Amino acid sequence: MIEFDDLESEEEKIQYLMDLLKPIAGKTGGQLRHVSKEDEIQCSGKFENRPFRLIMDTSTGGLNVEIKLNNTVGIMDISYDPEAEPTEDQADPEWETREEQRYFMAPGYYLEGYPEDLAESKRVLETLDPAEVGTVTALMERLGIGWVNARDSFLNCGLFESLFDPDEIFGIVLALHRYAAQFEKGGEQVAPAPTLIIGGVAVNPELIAAMQICPFCNSNVAVGKDRKCPNCGGGL
Repeated sequence: MIEFDDLESEEEKIQYLMDLLKPIAGKTGGQLRHVSKEDEIQCSGKFENRPFRLIMDTSTGGLNVEIKLNNTVGIMDISYDPEAEPTEDQADPEWETREEQRYFMAPGYYLEGYPEDLAESKRVLETLDPAEVGTVTALMERLGIGWVNARDSFLNCGLFESLFDPDEIFGIVLALHRYAAQFEKGGEQVAPAPTLIIGGVAVNPELIAAMQICPFCNSNVAVGKDRKCPNCGGGL
């Protein structure tokens, strides 16, 4: 089987990516197009009436995923880098109030920004369902997703490793679709669960230790102790 990295011409790479994303476009009523000035293949469609877009670089095969939302909760970015470490030089709040800082939630997972932005991100994080955050962060580690950013009108994520499996790519769309709903709560403050499960650092690490596609609703989910899909309740 021909691999993307074995292809030499731009035309071959473009066709490879078009063929890769064609099944996703077909089942979501989407469209494919080659944006030559950006060196991208774009696949746009809708899942349960929520627009999404897949963007693949025709030179490297790099993937970005975008999905629309109406954010009423707040802006928050989660980054993942297995080699990232907390900085040894802590900012002096009296003199360095504009220094960007990192807040590590678990090894490799962190929030980053200026102090006021970081405080807002922490507030937003506390309103989200820990199970949904756990699903997304587990996916980040398994597929090499470097960031998941929540903005006012969209979510986006980018991979630092190539991914050429259409089922896995669509699994990211499914996970972001569920995650987007966390930011559309009408602005109410939702009481957090006792424990946030990220990167295995939790009371219930089994929740993100295993991931699979639910055979009943096709969601990419974390497998909990009860072996039930957190989306539809079906047995896993």
